[in-house]
Amino acid sequence: MNAFCGDAAEELTHFAIPKLNVGIIDVITGREQEGLKGESIINGGLNNHIAWTGIANASKTLNLLHFHLTALLRYINSVDGHIYDTENTLEYMRVVDFMKEICRHHDIDFDSVVKPLLVKKMPLIPKSKLSATEWEKLIKAMRDVREKAKKKDKMETPFIDHMGDQITMNIPHLGAMDSWSEFTQDAGVAAQDKAVAGHKDRNMEFITDNRGKFQLMKELQNLLVQSDVYLSSSVHLADNIQLDPNAEKKMKLEVLGRDNKLRGVPTNFYAYPWTIFFIYSSKSLLDNDRLPLYPEEKVDKTLKRDGELTILDVFTARSKVGQTKINFPLIISQSKGVLPALSQFHYIKDYCDRFGITGNGTETNTQNYHLDLCPDISLSRTTIQRKIEEHPELRRALQHTAYLYQIGRYWKNFDSNLLCTPKELYEDIKKLGYDWGELLQCRDWWLPDQYTNPVRYLSIIDLLKMRAGTYTPYWK
Repeated sequence: MNAFCGDAAEELTHFAIPKLNVGIIDVITGREQEGLKGESIINGGLNNHIAWTGIANASKTLNLLHFHLTALLRYINSVDGHIYDTENTLEYMRVVDFMKEICRHHDIDFDSVVKPLLVKKMPLIPKSKLSATEWEKLIKAMRDVREKAKKKDKMETPFIDHMGDQITMNIPHLGAMDSWSEFTQDAGVAAQDKAVAGHKDRNMEFITDNRGKFQLMKELQNLLVQSDVYLSSSVHLADNIQLDPNAEKKMKLEVLGRDNKLRGVPTNFYAYPWTIFFIYSSKSLLDNDRLPLYPEEKVDKTLKRDGELTILDVFTARSKVGQTKINFPLIISQSKGVLPALSQFHYIKDYCDRFGITGNGTETNTQNYHLDLCPDISLSRTTIQRKIEEHPELRRALQHTAYLYQIGRYWKNFDSNLLCTPKELYEDIKKLGYDWGELLQCRDWWLPDQYTNPVRYLSIIDLLKMRAGTYTPYWK
C-alpha cells in the first residue's frame, strides 16, 4: 500500500489556501479561484505572512494596520486576532481612528457594528506586558488546539476542490506584529539584563537573538498555515555597511538594492514571508503651487502649505503568490490612514496611462472627466476626494478598473480572450440588459456566508465572463 495515495491523499492535499480579500493588493497577491456557484473569486490579499519594510518614516505601521483592520472589518463575524507591539509605541486610540475611517469607506456604522467588538476581537498587546517568548508559546498553543478541531468546528468557504466540494478551514486568526526588528526572545532579554550596554558580557546578545529568530522563522513556515493564522508584520531597513571597503555587497532581495538590508532579522527571513512589500519613496502629494493635489475642499490659493496627503511608492520585493517588482502607489493621510479609492484613482491615472478614464482633465487643468465604468459621475482633480466620499458606486468602479488593468498586465495565464477595455465592458454589459447601478452595489470580497449575505458577490472576472456570455450571476 502506498501511504501517499488513495483516500488518505485527499486529507494531505491543499486544494486552495484561502486568502482574505482586503482590496488594492488582492490581484497582485492572488489568482482566480472557482466558487461553489460558479463565481470567480480573486484569491488574494492577506496571506499567512505579509511583511512590510521601507525607508525611514515610510508609514509601515500605518499600512500594516490598514490591511489588517480591513480584514477584521470585512470578516468580523468570522475572525479574531491581535496586534503585538514589540516597540511599545502604539496607542489603541490610533487603531480606533483608523478603523473608523475603514468603516466609513465601507459605509458601515462604527459605533453600532464594530465598537462593541473591537477590543475583544483585536486587542493591542505591548511587549512590556507579553514577552516575545510568551507570544511564541501562545501561537504554538493555538496551533495545538486548532489541529484537534473537528469538522463541525471549522468554517466553510465558497472555494471548492477539484471534485466541487467546499473547502473548510479553521476560524482565521489575524496576527499583527510591529516589528520583527524589535522582537527579542527571553534569551536575548536575559543577555541585556546581565550587564550594562557596552559591557563585554553582552557581546553574544545579538548572536543569541538572531539564532532564536532563525529557529522561529523556520517553525512559522508550517505553524501559520496549520493554524490558519494570517500574520502581518513589519521590519526596519538598515544600511548595508561593509567593514571591508573592497568586499562586494550582496543583495538579499534585488528590489532593496545593494545599500539596504533588513534590520534585526536573520538571513533566512528573506525566504519565509509569502509577500514582502518595500516602500521605497515617500513624498507630499502637492501641485505646482505647493497646494494639495487632491484637496478635500476648495483651497485658498493664498495659503501655501504642505499637504495632508502623502504618496508612497511600493514594490513587491518578494512574492510566493504573484510577480515581484510590481509597482503601485498608496496615498495616505496621517489622520485617516490609507485612502484606498483615491490610491486606485491615482494609480490608473498616473501609473496606467489613464486606463478607463475618458476626458481631458490633467493635473493642471480641472476640466471634467469620468470613469468609463461610472460615466454619470463627473470628476476633476479638485473634486475627486469629495466624489469618492459621496458615491460608493464610484469606489467600486475604481477598484474594478484597477483590477482589470492588473489582471491584463500581471496574470500571464488568464484567458486573454476575456480581456477588454473598461469602456467596452460597460457598454457590452449594458447591452445585455444588466443595470450597472445594481452591479456596482455588489461586494467583491468572498465571505463564509457568500450566498446568504444580503450584499451580493460580483468580481471583475465575473463581469468579464458575463460580457463573454459564459457566466450569469448566481443571484440572478
